[in-house]
Amino acid sequence: MISFRAIHKNTIENLKDLYPVYECETISYLLLENITGLNKTKIILNYDEPFPEKILEKYLHFIERLKNGEPLQYITNQAYFYGREFFVNPSVLIPRQETEILVKETIDICKNKSLKNPKILDIGTGSGCIAISLKKEIPEADIYALDVSTEALNIAKKNSTTHDTNITFAIFDVLLDKNFPFADIKFDIIVSNPPYVTISEKKLMHKNVTLFEPALALYVEDNAPLIFYNSISELAKNILNTPGHLVYEINENFSKEVSKLNISKGFTKNMVISDLNNKNRVIVSINSLNL
Repeated sequence: MISFRAIHKNTIENLKDLYPVYECETISYLLLENITGLNKTKIILNYDEPFPEKILEKYLHFIERLKNGEPLQYITNQAYFYGREFFVNPSVLIPRQETEILVKETIDICKNKSLKNPKILDIGTGSGCIAISLKKEIPEADIYALDVSTEALNIAKKNSTTHDTNITFAIFDVLLDKNFPFADIKFDIIVSNPPYVTISEKKLMHKNVTLFEPALALYVEDNAPLIFYNSISELAKNILNTPGHLVYEINENFSKEVSKLNISKGFTKNMVISDLNNKNRVIVSINSLNL
C-alpha cells in the first residue's frame, strides 16, 4: 500500500534539488489537491490512507514533468491571482503575487478619486488576470485590454468568459503598431506589467522561468531596459484624461529611471510602491502638473 503520506514525502524528495523545502511542501499539496480533488486539510487527515491507485499513473507523470523544471501551474493549467483561479499555459506568464500590488493600487485610485464608471486600459494583458481582477473588484469600470500575442488573447478571453466579465480585447503591438484600436476613448487609468527583465538578469532566474515561460513577455535587451515604458508613456500622453493615472509594474533596479522617463513625458507625482520583499515594484504617475 502506498499512503498519502508516502506520496507527499516522495514529491518533496524528488523536488528538493530544484526548490527550497518549504516550496516543495507547497507544490506537493497543490499537486495532490489537483489530482485528488481533496483540499489540504482532507489530504492531511488521509495521510495514512491508501493513495488511489487509479490516479497513481497521473501523479507519476506529473512528477516527471516537475523534475524537469516545468512549473506546476502549466502542468495543472491552474494559477491563482487576487483570490481567483485562472487558466494558464506556456503562451502566458504565470501570475505572480507581486503583480497584485498593481491591482490594489488601481482599485485604491478609483476609490480615493471617487471615479464613476472609470475607463481602464491594461497593456500586455497576458492571461487577463489584471484586467479581470479589476473588473471583478470594480464592476462599474469599463475595462479594455491589449496584447501583442494572439495566443495570449485567446487565453485572456477564455478566463474572461470563465469569470463572467465583460472586457474589450484587441491585439496591439505597443512598440510597432501606429493604429491604436481604441482611438476614440479617453482613459482614466492605464495599467501595465510589460517585459522588464534584462537579458543579463536571465542567468539569475530559475530554469522553471527561463525554459518554460514566454520570453516575449519577460525580456528586454540590456541596452534598452525601458523600451516598453517609453512607448506606453508616449501613448498615454494622448489617450489619458487629465488628470489620469499610469500604473506600472517595474524592474526593481530601474525605479528612478522609469520615474525620470515619466516626468520627461509630462507626468508627475511619481509614487514608488514596494512589494513584500521591500523591492520597488510599482510606480504610479499622474499626467497633471497641477496636482
